[in-house]
Amino acid sequence: MPSRSRGQDTDSRLPIEDEGYVRTLWTRDAYGVPSRTNLYGAHPIFVNQKTGQNASASGVFFLNSNGMDVKFPNGGENIEYNVLGGVFDLSFLNGPTPADVARQGTQIWGAPAEVPYWSLGVSSLYCSELC
Repeated sequence: MPSRSRGQDTDSRLPIEDEGYVRTLWTRDAYGVPSRTNLYGAHPIFVNQKTGQNASASGVFFLNSNGMDVKFPNGGENIEYNVLGGVFDLSFLNGPTPADVARQGTQIWGAPAEVPYWSLGVSSLYCSELC
């Protein structure tokens, strides 16, 4: 993997160069979630973007309902998923652009739900400008 990009993360230490870096993903149950809704799951997606003359992008979507450790051995050159168990699905998204990878992923997991403006902090005092 010649690319050093690791995608969206809240860690400010990207690209990952620490030996033995581990990110743990846990799953949880949520009370009051509608039936036939996924209650459990940690669903990471890895996007590899290559720059230069032959620029391209690809992604791997990992669907699993158990907790997992995501490790980056060899100074961040590799990615390793250590899953506690269960059934998992791997989906390979071959781009060729990052926008295409996002579109292909949206076909798998669906579009995000629309949220009301007030949940984003928009005040009704400014509704005349937005409505």
